Amino acid sequence: DAQLMLPYPTRGEAASGGAETLGFDTIIRHGQLAADGAAAEAGAEASSAKDLLTIVTYGNGVVAAKVAQRRLAEEYGVGAVGIVEVPCVSEVPPTLASTLRELNGEGGAVLFADVCKAQQAPLNHFAVSLQAEGTLSTRGTGKDWSLVAAPQTYNPLGTTVTFLSPDDIIEAARPMLGL
Repeated sequence: DAQLMLPYPTRGEAASGGAETLGFDTIIRHGQLAADGAAAEAGAEASSAKDLLTIVTYGNGVVAAKVAQRRLAEEYGVGAVGIVEVPCVSEVPPTLASTLRELNGEGGAVLFADVCKAQQAPLNHFAVSLQAEGTLSTRGTGKDWSLVAAPQTYNPLGTTVTFLSPDDIIEAARPMLGL
């Protein structure tokens, strides 16, 4: 679990370039792993290689995505999986479209991993908006983009089986990656 921890910004230092709080358009890139699952050295720049798959998520979906990213690298040899964290989900961050184009080029796929159940998932809006503006492909290959969300179940006692899991992300990613 300690490998999933990230340094918390000190007061006056944030991912958005030194602002005390994250701006509404802030996105945070968590880079690729090597094909064997090894993480980049601390402080190293994210890989400049294009992502085969970019996972867009927020909240505790980041932890599930990081576990899924590691397992895809270790179990399937797919290291070209990047994660984009969108802390503010009330609207599509203006920089998300350009970031996805930069990371994916023409061939990469995008998986929206939403911690909410599909009917309440704020990332549904992201997918529709990004497709309407032409960022997400409409080629219809089934590998262009997809959405995975928390299971549509009742959660009587707060059990974790009703949350988005790394297994959910991997199962959604496998067909997109041809696995």
